[in-house]
Amino acid sequence: MATRLSQFLTRILAGLRQTQHQRRQVAPSSLALCEEAVAAARSIDPAETAWADVLYRALDSCQRQLYMAGRRAEGLAVRAEMLAIGRAQA
Repeated sequence: MATRLSQFLTRILAGLRQTQHQRRQVAPSSLALCEEAVAAARSIDPAETAWADVLYRALDSCQRQLYMAGRRAEGLAVRAEMLAIGRAQA
């Protein structure tokens, strides 16, 4: 079940990133979707092999939207969480 959820979230995030690159603008709905994707990624069991990658991608999309919305402090906090994930994987 968790593997299917992580695969599903990976596909959603890929589509969301593609949409973001096409728009080059921040939309309130895009930011809300990113935050929802982060929440869903955090709900995946950390023992799942794809957990870190799915969460990292969700956070990456979210931090981009936050920076584009001018919410730099929040974007920086998300970037710090991404750094922690990267270090844990190394």
